[in-house]
Amino acid sequence: SKCYIDFEGASIPSQIIDKGSLIEKPADPTKDGYVFDGWYYNDSLWDFTTKVTGNMVLTAKWNNLDITNISECNTEGEYYRITGLVTSNYANDSYSIQDERGAILLNDISSLLTKSYVGNTISITGKLAKNSDGNLELNNLLEIENNDTELTINPITNLSSITNNDYAKKVSLKNLKIKSIS
Repeated sequence: SKCYIDFEGASIPSQIIDKGSLIEKPADPTKDGYVFDGWYYNDSLWDFTTKVTGNMVLTAKWNNLDITNISECNTEGEYYRITGLVTSNYANDSYSIQDERGAILLNDISSLLTKSYVGNTISITGKLAKNSDGNLELNNLLEIENNDTELTINPITNLSSITNNDYAKKVSLKNLKIKSIS
């Protein structure tokens, strides 16, 4: 008799095989921003040397990417997962994330971020790109997780020390005197 093998969680065609035979292991699928962990049957990793006794559905299991420091995000078009403190501009209409080593803009066209995330530590996955100003940003944001990691973020306190690498970093200035506004 025949057994029907379906694959969920990835675009893999079904297989029809004889009862008592082996499932042909498909090539590992890919999914932007995630790492493929294997094919699972009833919450257990399927062993493709096991003979099939009936119809089955194998489910792709996906894991988050490993956490990357912002300073190590350097390949445009690649997905990265970052843990950091969410900051915002004065109007709360754009966001950035900062870790101990750097900061990066978050281009949130899918509206995952809200004002409630500002000042909190999160983990977020997105695709690295350069914006129209030539600055790095994460776009195609996929997932946000609250994160209790304690970060020590030293804000910039001296404007003369700011470089292009400090774009989107937290700045803390005290006793600022504005001489003129034009």
